[in-house]
Amino acid sequence: MDELSEGQQLFLAYDYLRTQVLQGGFLQFVVNGYVGL
Repeated sequence: MDELSEGQQLFLAYDYLRTQVLQGGFLQFVVNGYVGL
C-alpha cells in the first residue's frame, strides 16, 4: 500500500471498516483481533 496516497489509504481503510461492520458488527473486530480491549 506504499504507492497509494494518504487519501487512498484512508478510503481503503474506511471501506474495509464499513464492510466488517456490515458483515458482523463491531464484535467482528474483536474476534479478528483489531480492537484491543
